[in-house]
Amino acid sequence: MICARGDAAFFELLWPLVTFVDVQIKEDWKYVALVLDRLFLWLFTTARAHSSVTCHPADVTFPRPAIAKCCQLSSTPVDAQ
Repeated sequence: MICARGDAAFFELLWPLVTFVDVQIKEDWKYVALVLDRLFLWLFTTARAHSSVTCHPADVTFPRPAIAKCCQLSSTPVDAQ
């Protein structure tokens, strides 16, 4: 269907507004992505630093030498060694 002369003029008047809104929406989503990226960067950095400073609960409950004794394949109990 061919547009009438009035429809074409209306479209030409609205086209800058449509493109502005489209560009603005893209810019808004870029900003949201940037904020989420920074948030996850800080969460990862904080979690990594915290895990580096604190010790793992398994190391407190079962120190590594005891784990090594338990992992040995022998028929004698660990307490007898």
